[in-house]
Amino acid sequence: MDNLSVNSYITRKARSSKNTALRYTRRLNVFAQFVFQKYDLTLDELIKTLTTHSHGPKIDVYDLLSEYVSYIQEQKDVSPLTFKILMSCARNYLETF
Repeated sequence: MDNLSVNSYITRKARSSKNTALRYTRRLNVFAQFVFQKYDLTLDELIKTLTTHSHGPKIDVYDLLSEYVSYIQEQKDVSPLTFKILMSCARNYLETF
């Protein structure tokens, strides 16, 4: 991923384990695909939009996560556990910033 915020997040996760970092990278790729399809933004751009009062798109984080739930349910064929893990990863990533 070419996102500074993602790289920073993954680097912190890699301190625990390289495998953990790999898994988080895969999970964030799913979230990044959703964000790009829905908002035409990278994850770095999303973080800037959510954390600054700019003239860019106004995105409500609760709507974002609700739409991500729908995206996973409609676009991905995943188990309930994988669903929970994908959501947890996206939430944790957004809480970091």
